Amino acid sequence: TDAYWHPNFLVEFPLCLVHIGKAAGSSVSCGLGLTYADCEGMPRDKLPHTHFFHMRRNNCPPQTRTYVVTLRNPLTRLQSWFDFEKDIIPGRSLQVQQQMKKQREMLFQECFPTFESLVLEGLVPIGNVTTRNPKNMSCPERAWAAVLGARPFSYHEWYNYEYYWMSIQPQVQDQTMYKKKVYALRMEHLSQDWRTVTSEPLFRPVNRRPSKANTTTNMTWPNNILVPNNQVCQILCRALCQEIQYYKQFLTMADNLSPEQKQSSLQELQHYCPLEQSMELYDCSH
Repeated sequence: TDAYWHPNFLVEFPLCLVHIGKAAGSSVSCGLGLTYADCEGMPRDKLPHTHFFHMRRNNCPPQTRTYVVTLRNPLTRLQSWFDFEKDIIPGRSLQVQQQMKKQREMLFQECFPTFESLVLEGLVPIGNVTTRNPKNMSCPERAWAAVLGARPFSYHEWYNYEYYWMSIQPQVQDQTMYKKKVYALRMEHLSQDWRTVTSEPLFRPVNRRPSKANTTTNMTWPNNILVPNNQVCQILCRALCQEIQYYKQFLTMADNLSPEQKQSSLQELQHYCPLEQSMELYDCSH
């Protein structure tokens, strides 16, 4: 209906931003005028009938017509999580802060001060994890539990691609009442992907910053944190195999990406993980 129509947008409303952590989701949310992320005081143009799903907070209605999902190479997303969360304490209630501080200390302070140590010293072959309590786990057990999203040590490793895929896939696949579309915003190609979703300039409020780095024509994001094909990448490709398959399913589902764009993202993934030869799901048991 007209109530769900906006002249600058080519998508149908209600719209749901699926904000997958460490994939430019906060910037996208600010561009959409959503108020849950810190936009550093910048003005925001609130769009009608626009909602968000981030971690446990999901206010997207059942009648959502369009899902906009933020994506990033799973390997660099994981490193960004580590670098971002190892030293911060969530700004929530004192009780939550104390609980999260203890959980983070078990992983970051007690075991792995650097991302490289998490991978090289933590993601070593281990037997079955015999305890459910992270406090009683060995450091390698904690590393595997964090990387696989099996135990919550902080936030963005726990709310991973599997979590978001399993949460929205049933709604997206249900086309009985509404035809639903999924648009992917790949952090590595953010300006390009946004232009396939909306006709107005990317992040109009964000672009008001007096910085060339934030213009639509000059926007770049660090995607080469890891050195491709080194030992760290080899270990991560094996450890994140299942996560990579969910990432590829999101890419495959994206209505706004052409076959060439999907292939480009696959080739970027192959740069780190050579065994990922196609969009077909890889058997991680091998």
